[in-house]
Amino acid sequence: MDKSKQEQIFFEIHTDLPREGPGNFKSTKAAFSFLTELPEKPVILDIGCGPGKQTFDLAKISNSIITAIDNHHAYIDRLNKKASDQNISSRVTGKVGDMNNLQFEEHSFDIIWAEGSIYLMGIGKALSLWKKFLKPNGYIVFSELCWFKDDRPDEIENYWLSNYGEIKTIDSIVKFLSNTDYKFIGSYVLPDNAWWDDYYTPLTNRINDLKKKYSNDPEATQVLENESLEMEMHKKYSAYYGYSFFVVKNILYYHNSKYK
Repeated sequence: MDKSKQEQIFFEIHTDLPREGPGNFKSTKAAFSFLTELPEKPVILDIGCGPGKQTFDLAKISNSIITAIDNHHAYIDRLNKKASDQNISSRVTGKVGDMNNLQFEEHSFDIIWAEGSIYLMGIGKALSLWKKFLKPNGYIVFSELCWFKDDRPDEIENYWLSNYGEIKTIDSIVKFLSNTDYKFIGSYVLPDNAWWDDYYTPLTNRINDLKKKYSNDPEATQVLENESLEMEMHKKYSAYYGYSFFVVKNILYYHNSKYK
């Protein structure tokens, strides 16, 4: 299929959905509860913010000043409009940006938040590149797709290895984090409803509508079927994998580490 058409169908599927990945207010709040000794108005960088559902959740949870970045202009436009509509533009600002090449002053943020986005860089690279933007004793909080069990059915093992070969167990991620120059603080597994309420359910409804629209277009239908397959896998195998938050603290005040 022509790549431009694939992108067109992808954005038709995902435009104006509440979220672009699993999550909910309860889970964001639970992850935030690991953070202690914060200033009265913590400064947060929300990386890979998407349409900003968690950005506004963070604004509710804390009296924070939030800069949210994403490389997709439409998400940032939508986020800034929502901030304006809620009269919190003084606290929440969206900017188009590249997580691989952040344009901020060093030691600017108390918290770097990456909900469902760190996979785009990889955990090690992100921890290394983002460290210089944290204040001393600042936190990085991220959520990542993980295996829950060591023994897994071949179908789900092969599905995720072909779609996200970097998937690891929670224990292996914790072990990795414990061997960096961050302090591992804790983790929190997202409940199953964090997949469905604001993500898979509206996504399913959108795909079903588009299947009707593209019923005579085999190529578009194939893209839609591929998206549906992910949800079918989760229905069958959610006991074997899911998302977990991880929280680390910047306890060593330097930023030239290289993690593998």
